[in-house]
Amino acid sequence: MTSTRENEHGAHREQAPEALVALSQLALDHMEQGVCVYDAHNRIVLVNQRYLTLFDMSADIVRVGTSYREVLAHSATRGNFPQHEIDTLYSARMTQIAGGKPFRTEQRLASGLVMALELKPLPGGGWMTICDDVSRLARLEAELRVQTERSQHALANTSHGLIMYDADSRVVVCNDRFLDLYNLDSEIVKPGISHSTVIEHWMSRGNLTGMSADEFHHTRLADVRARKAKTLLVMRYDGRMVQAVSRFLPDGGWVTVHEDVTERLQY
Repeated sequence: MTSTRENEHGAHREQAPEALVALSQLALDHMEQGVCVYDAHNRIVLVNQRYLTLFDMSADIVRVGTSYREVLAHSATRGNFPQHEIDTLYSARMTQIAGGKPFRTEQRLASGLVMALELKPLPGGGWMTICDDVSRLARLEAELRVQTERSQHALANTSHGLIMYDADSRVVVCNDRFLDLYNLDSEIVKPGISHSTVIEHWMSRGNLTGMSADEFHHTRLADVRARKAKTLLVMRYDGRMVQAVSRFLPDGGWVTVHEDVTERLQY
């Protein structure tokens, strides 16, 4: 004969998984990222509202039990990607998931939004996808690329030579005019090399400062440490005079601008 207490224990055991699922769903619905969890048969186990919102999908279709293939088909009908790409995308994702390693990708929706998707295999053969709207970051990166291209164009076309160093006294950027002014080799003077290497190569080309390479290097670093802006006149390998003006940057680096002032000094 089964006791009342045994019946209660049995009811609690049956309710426990449901309670865990409810708690998991509650936690998922309060996340900023979209989350969808699939079992080993590629069917939804859990999905949060944010996931549906990000991809403008219906909770009546994308719900527990829906296959991943059906999710992709529904997503395509919402205009997130072309219908004819469903099979290709499904095959590619299944291959990646079968690899058993997490991977990250981005998807640009027809709406213009950019989604970052991180897919992670789970113990037992299931997997989950975590999605986030990175449209703002993508726009900032695009704007940064444009600004960088404009800066590079401006550097390439300025009449002044320019070289910039970081806080560790290594080259960040230098333009062609700087190299041409002093007859320097672009394979030596390039981003990442030290200030001392630049000076050694600079002097090996016949450019003169009135002091040794080591002395000039240490003098310049002393100016950098003191944040002491300086204007120098140096003699080029062919006897022409160049004015070098140094300016210091907030991050600890510095930049020098170089101009041939030979004609100016003759008056």
